[in-house]
Amino acid sequence: MNTDEWLVCRQPKPRAGVRLFCLPFAGGGASAFNAWWRAMPESVELRVAQLPGREARFKQTAVTDFRTAVGHLADALEKH
Repeated sequence: MNTDEWLVCRQPKPRAGVRLFCLPFAGGGASAFNAWWRAMPESVELRVAQLPGREARFKQTAVTDFRTAVGHLADALEKH
């Protein structure tokens, strides 16, 4: 599975000193953090988990096993 899709960053900030990773509420998606993207200072880059079966990934099969989801998220986070 492509872990690059697991973390959404709508406003990349390569010079940010802080990268904040967030998880949406159960059943939610990255859009739950839309106001956060607008509110973040230039020093903070926001990345939000976007699971399969949600929002832009709605055509993908949802992951229903917690351990599998955590494994994929861990792989995505490891790159950062």
